[in-house]
Amino acid sequence: MRTTLTIDDDIAIRLAEIRSEEGARFKTLLNHVLRAGLAALQSADCRKPKRTFSTKTYRATCLLPETHKLVADAQLAATAMEHGLVLCSADNDFRVFPGLRFENPIG
Repeated sequence: MRTTLTIDDDIAIRLAEIRSEEGARFKTLLNHVLRAGLAALQSADCRKPKRTFSTKTYRATCLLPETHKLVADAQLAATAMEHGLVLCSADNDFRVFPGLRFENPIG
Protein backbone atom coordinates (compact mmCIF):
# COMPACT_ATOMS: atom_id res chain seq x y z
CA MET A 1 0.00 0.00 0.00
CA ARG A 2 1.27 3.46 -0.82
CA THR A 3 0.29 6.33 1.44
CA THR A 4 1.47 9.72 2.63
CA LEU A 5 2.50 9.75 6.26
CA THR A 6 3.33 12.71 8.49
CA ILE A 7 5.88 11.68 11.12
CA ASP A 8 6.53 13.75 14.25
CA ASP A 9 10.02 15.26 14.41
CA ASP A 10 11.18 13.23 17.42
CA ILE A 11 10.14 9.98 15.75
CA ALA A 12 11.76 10.98 12.45
CA ILE A 13 15.02 11.73 14.26
CA ARG A 14 14.99 8.39 16.08
CA LEU A 15 14.17 6.51 12.87
CA ALA A 16 17.06 8.25 11.13
CA GLU A 17 19.40 7.28 13.98
CA ILE A 18 18.35 3.63 13.85
CA ARG A 19 18.53 3.65 10.06
CA SER A 20 22.08 4.98 10.25
CA GLU A 21 23.13 2.45 12.91
CA GLU A 22 21.64 -0.56 11.13
CA GLY A 23 22.01 0.54 7.51
CA ALA A 24 18.39 -0.39 6.83
CA ARG A 25 16.21 1.08 4.10
CA PHE A 26 13.57 3.49 5.46
CA LYS A 27 10.66 1.35 4.21
CA THR A 28 12.12 -1.79 5.80
CA LEU A 29 12.81 -0.04 9.11
CA LEU A 30 9.39 1.63 9.27
CA ASN A 31 7.61 -1.69 8.58
CA HIS A 32 9.72 -3.39 11.30
CA VAL A 33 8.89 -0.68 13.84
CA LEU A 34 5.19 -0.76 12.98
CA ARG A 35 5.05 -4.55 13.22
CA ALA A 36 6.84 -4.51 16.58
CA GLY A 37 4.56 -1.77 17.88
CA LEU A 38 1.39 -3.52 16.75
CA ALA A 39 2.53 -6.84 18.21
CA ALA A 40 3.36 -5.17 21.52
CA LEU A 41 0.01 -3.37 21.68
CA GLN A 42 -1.76 -6.70 21.21
CA SER A 43 -0.07 -8.17 24.27
CA ALA A 44 -2.14 -8.20 27.45
CA ASP A 45 0.56 -6.37 29.41
CA CYS A 46 0.47 -3.31 27.16
CA ARG A 47 -3.29 -3.22 26.85
CA LYS A 48 -4.13 -3.63 30.55
CA PRO A 49 -1.49 -2.04 32.77
CA LYS A 50 -2.24 -2.00 36.48
CA ARG A 51 -1.21 1.54 37.39
CA THR A 52 -1.22 4.86 35.60
CA PHE A 53 2.41 5.83 36.24
CA SER A 54 3.89 2.61 34.93
CA THR A 55 1.39 2.72 32.06
CA LYS A 56 3.28 5.63 30.51
CA THR A 57 6.64 3.94 30.98
CA TYR A 58 5.52 0.53 29.79
CA ARG A 59 3.67 1.94 26.78
CA ALA A 60 6.91 3.70 25.86
CA THR A 61 8.64 0.31 25.75
CA CYS A 62 5.94 -0.96 23.44
CA LEU A 63 6.93 1.64 20.86
CA LEU A 64 10.58 0.60 20.83
CA PRO A 65 11.80 -1.91 18.24
CA GLU A 66 12.23 -5.36 19.82
CA THR A 67 15.97 -5.07 19.30
CA HIS A 68 16.31 -1.67 21.01
CA LYS A 69 18.81 -1.88 23.86
CA LEU A 70 16.49 -0.25 26.43
CA VAL A 71 13.46 -2.54 26.03
CA ALA A 72 14.47 -4.90 28.84
CA ASP A 73 15.56 -1.94 31.01
CA ALA A 74 12.20 -0.21 30.47
CA GLN A 75 10.30 -3.34 31.46
CA LEU A 76 12.35 -3.69 34.66
CA ALA A 77 11.94 0.02 35.41
CA ALA A 78 8.17 -0.15 34.91
CA THR A 79 7.91 -3.17 37.21
CA ALA A 80 9.97 -1.48 39.93
CA MET A 81 7.86 1.70 39.69
CA GLU A 82 4.60 -0.22 39.71
CA HIS A 83 5.56 -1.95 42.97
CA GLY A 84 7.23 1.08 44.56
CA LEU A 85 10.67 -0.55 44.59
CA VAL A 86 14.18 0.84 44.34
CA LEU A 87 15.97 -0.67 41.35
CA CYS A 88 19.60 -1.50 42.15
CA SER A 89 21.93 -2.03 39.20
CA ALA A 90 25.40 -1.11 37.99
CA ASP A 91 23.79 -0.23 34.63
CA ASN A 92 23.47 3.56 34.62
CA ASP A 93 21.13 3.44 31.59
CA PHE A 94 18.32 3.19 34.17
CA ARG A 95 18.82 6.91 34.91
CA VAL A 96 16.87 7.77 31.73
CA PHE A 97 13.55 6.67 33.26
CA PRO A 98 11.88 9.61 35.05
CA GLY A 99 10.36 8.70 38.39
CA LEU A 100 12.38 5.51 38.82
CA ARG A 101 14.03 5.17 42.22
CA PHE A 102 17.44 3.91 41.14
CA GLU A 103 20.67 3.13 43.02
CA ASN A 104 24.01 1.99 41.66
CA PRO A 105 25.56 -0.13 44.44
CA ILE A 106 29.02 0.14 42.87
CA GLY A 107 29.23 3.87 42.48
